[in-house]
Amino acid sequence: MVIAAIALTGYDIYKLTHYERVESKVVNVLRRSNGRHAHVTYEYDGKLYEDIALSYYDAFTMKTGKKLTVLINPAKPEKPHTTMFFMDVLLLLMGYLCILAGSKKQIDLSQKGKKSTEESLYRDIYDK
Repeated sequence: MVIAAIALTGYDIYKLTHYERVESKVVNVLRRSNGRHAHVTYEYDGKLYEDIALSYYDAFTMKTGKKLTVLINPAKPEKPHTTMFFMDVLLLLMGYLCILAGSKKQIDLSQKGKKSTEESLYRDIYDK
């Protein structure tokens, strides 16, 4: 999970540094069988792009009529992008918590192993 979060964050940073920012307006939010999708309208390089679906939907920021900054790849202006830093951070936190929980369990198991070894040595020395 940590590696995936780092990769996704890297891709979002790449988009921020290489793509152009364009103001758009959310014109429609459609509910489909695989979830909700926001559609935006924006103008790029003198051409109007209307009712273009975004690949990512955020219920808090993507309301019909709301302005939204999208990232445009100059080579493919018909496919707007958004950044998902919230998801990146969430994945990073979940991965970190999994690593932390796994390492704590490993430490607990190693401590139990030490204690039983120490107890058996103590019994071997003093019980004779």
